[in-house]
Parts: sequence; C-alpha cells; structure tokens
Amino acid sequence: MVLAQLAGCAGRKPYDDESVTKNVTIHAATSSASVFSSVDAILDIYSIDTECRAKYAGTVRLDKPSAAIGMRRTAGAIWCSSLSARAF
Repeated sequence: MVLAQLAGCAGRKPYDDESVTKNVTIHAATSSASVFSSVDAILDIYSIDTECRAKYAGTVRLDKPSAAIGMRRTAGAIWCSSLSARAF
C-alpha cells in the first residue's frame, strides 16, 4: 500500500504561482503518533475551466507552519488536500 501511495506522488509537480502577489496563505500543523513515523501534508491545487472541468495545477508542500502562494483572482480553484505517512 505504501508503494501505491509513493507511486501516486511521483507525478506531482510544484505549484507555480499564477500571480506575482502572494494572496493566499495556508496554515497547517501535523503531528505523528509515533517517533518511528512522520506525516507529510501536501495540498493539490486544481483549476476549474468554464465547463467545470478540473485541471491539475500543482502541489504545495506544507512542511512549514504556513505557506503563501499567488493565485489569479479570476480563476476558479478546487483545493484537494492529501496526507501521506511514512514509517522509518
């Protein structure tokens, strides 16, 4: 199962800011229940076209308490979050 999750992450690309201005701030906190594992939080961003079709725009890694990204104000977006866990 872990291999399937890792394979799914292989196709992710970093989200490129669509705006010069960082107009969206994301706050995240993760906690592992064990010293032998870690939790990684990522945020997949999809843009929506006028026909309501989703297109993958990129992934933001939430490895710090907050992250700022730039999004066009006219663009619709769906944010889908994913969590992955690793055991050492």
